[in-house]
Amino acid sequence: DLNTGKCSAIYSAQGTDDAHVGAIYCMQFNDKRLVTGSYDHTIKVWDLESKRCLHSFGPESKGLEFHTNTVRCVQFDLMKMVSASADKTIKIWDMRSETAKTTIKGHSAPVGCVQSDEDKIVSGSADETVKIWDTKTGGCVTTLQQDSPV
Repeated sequence: DLNTGKCSAIYSAQGTDDAHVGAIYCMQFNDKRLVTGSYDHTIKVWDLESKRCLHSFGPESKGLEFHTNTVRCVQFDLMKMVSASADKTIKIWDMRSETAKTTIKGHSAPVGCVQSDEDKIVSGSADETVKIWDTKTGGCVTTLQQDSPV
């Protein structure tokens, strides 16, 4: 609770089939959902009210291959989710059909951060670049060279 500073709920899937088998590395939430990315290479979508896992994006996912290394960043809205991984890829997932739609490759080192809007994805990597991608084509629009890992 932001007003009192006290914990208002505890979420634990430990001991269930829903639990990540590796540490949670990143998360994002809205009013209804919590999305977690993990060292176990999976992404899980949780219902905040029931505290249950609604879907797991991983080896059993429909569509493209899942991440093959730690999921380091997730961002989602009602239509899509974008994830970045230590496997050097960015994936765009369809939240409605729960499938991977696109895998973006272009970084030469782990991708540590990602943000997106309707038309663009911006990613930062340990390869010392920030890249801007077109969400429709998956092509790199711009590369910004940095002097240190991003």
